[in-house]
Amino acid sequence: MVKKMTTKQDLATRVGTLVKNLPELHDVEYKVVYNLHENTFFQKLISEKVLKDVRVRPVDYFKALVFLTYFTGVIEEDYTVCENLVKISKALREEEKKEGKNGQASYLNIGTVVIETGLCAKEKGDSRRSNIKSIIGRYESQKINVDFSSESLRKPDLYYEAIGQMVLDLVEEKRRELLADVTSRVELEAVVFTDCILGILKDKNHISEINNALDKKDYFEASLIALDRLGKEASLSLLESYVEENRNG
Repeated sequence: MVKKMTTKQDLATRVGTLVKNLPELHDVEYKVVYNLHENTFFQKLISEKVLKDVRVRPVDYFKALVFLTYFTGVIEEDYTVCENLVKISKALREEEKKEGKNGQASYLNIGTVVIETGLCAKEKGDSRRSNIKSIIGRYESQKINVDFSSESLRKPDLYYEAIGQMVLDLVEEKRRELLADVTSRVELEAVVFTDCILGILKDKNHISEINNALDKKDYFEASLIALDRLGKEASLSLLESYVEENRNG
């Protein structure tokens, strides 16, 4: 089991220190809608391609972006799922216009994002299994660890502690302690990715299998199991139910 951090603040400091010492993925900055902390979060953790077009409701936004960054950058190296989500969003927006509404239906919930990803993964299941070496290679190539043995990395930084808290909020409280053991961006992504799927799955056996991998701190394996089990549970009817939730706000 992961050694329990003393306080939530300790864990936020630890995760914030990790984010602080990660190289930036890009320098895109939004000066009007998002604050400085949020822009740093984007630059450190979110693929520029994922950041551009996907519309997700605010409560799920940052979690969904990390989820999609991991899926498109490690699992598939393909942005079809983002294109599909944009199409769903546009269709919902057009429906609202026809009905004379100006609501929030085009901002997708996390369920829509996860199930659509599961459907895309299901379509490519055979090819993904045959290309597992490539997936492992992408994961390992991105596993650039931050060495926490350095004294300088243990000094609190209030700016990045706040970003660490943002990251903690992406994960269900009962699984946040997993982040105490994360030492790279791709491991962090794998934990968030797996947590998102666990929030959707219903089959207790599937959930148990994933949790077993998490308990062993094998976050990559947990993410692969989670995606496979998501493919087994995902369906068009389930996607439609989440899209309907979007329509109803």
